Amino acid sequence: MHRQGPAHFAWPRVPHPAEVGSAAAIRALRDCIDAAGGPRAVLAFYYEVVQERTGRVIPDDFWPLLAELRRELDVPVCAVETASAFYRSGRGPFASAGAPLQPDALTWWGGAQTGYLHTTARYRVGEALTLVSTWDGDELSLVREHHQLRAARHIDVAAASAALDGALAGARLPVRGLGLYRVIDAGERAEPLAASLRERGVLVRRFPNGCLGIAPPLDRAVAAAEALARALAAGGAS
Repeated sequence: MHRQGPAHFAWPRVPHPAEVGSAAAIRALRDCIDAAGGPRAVLAFYYEVVQERTGRVIPDDFWPLLAELRRELDVPVCAVETASAFYRSGRGPFASAGAPLQPDALTWWGGAQTGYLHTTARYRVGEALTLVSTWDGDELSLVREHHQLRAARHIDVAAASAALDGALAGARLPVRGLGLYRVIDAGERAEPLAASLRERGVLVRRFPNGCLGIAPPLDRAVAAAEALARALAAGGAS
């Protein structure tokens, strides 16, 4: 169901630049850093290139402003790419690969047992790390992701994204996202829409904010888009 829930930690947040504009978001970020006690009191600024729960995408004009803020305050920036890794964004293996600002750290969930953290040389910790795992799935997950990443490099994400664009036009609701990760902002219609789509063989991720996530399998994305279009035409959008 992937319903999740309220945040466990009360980390301060700032308005998204796609909603309030990039300049306003940077001003809010400055205010937030000041309120925390200045840049030395801030561990990092975390952002999603594509927000998992809302589908909001960071606009192009935000990157140079964030780069300038990083240079000025020396606060690390960390990209969270669970929704946009695995070549899903259409901008490379990660959406950050197609952005003009490279993060100081990048984290993503590969599925099942594995999550990953990449860092620049400046923030790499060279000492040995002790890892204790109680599951045998770690190695299997690593092997799976190794083969999936190699296969994903050859998928025409642009063509599949165009097919998904056409399908989602039938939703007649706001849709956000990038590449092969999209989110329908269905509001109060989220539950009946998800149920209607499920009856027609299309599964979506239901979030507690009235949004529905669409993340088709990369190797069957065109077929999944066609199935979604048929489901919406048959009454899923009503």
